[in-house]
Amino acid sequence: MNIMKGQYRVFSQGKIVVSHISGQWSKSNALEYEDAVHKVITNLGGREFASLLFFEDWGLNTPEAGPIIERIINWCVNQGMCCAAEVFSPDALKEYLLNKLVKEVKSQLVIRRFSSEHEALLWLAEKGFESKKASWIEQ
Repeated sequence: MNIMKGQYRVFSQGKIVVSHISGQWSKSNALEYEDAVHKVITNLGGREFASLLFFEDWGLNTPEAGPIIERIINWCVNQGMCCAAEVFSPDALKEYLLNKLVKEVKSQLVIRRFSSEHEALLWLAEKGFESKKASWIEQ
């Protein structure tokens, strides 16, 4: 069985922070991602923002990564993240794990899950976060 090491790409476009999450995440992956997220969001200048997260290739995470990911999510909410669009094919295990990671901020954040990027971008536009780009999948 070949388990790909956790990887990410994170950047912003306007008031949308885009994250591509892939592979199996360890504590070190989560810490690296935390640093990258802090840099991207700090550059937004304290404005309210949305997240567009691609989890299709996420291979889940180790137990040690969970608390770090929760800390990242809490920090993002405190910095102004008001909604998150998560994109992945229906997967009960991913949904369960993602629900656990956001349980502390669930009442402060609107989260929707989509099986297509197009649907996610339409929803973000309805929330006031329009993308100038039609697709972020190949970024």
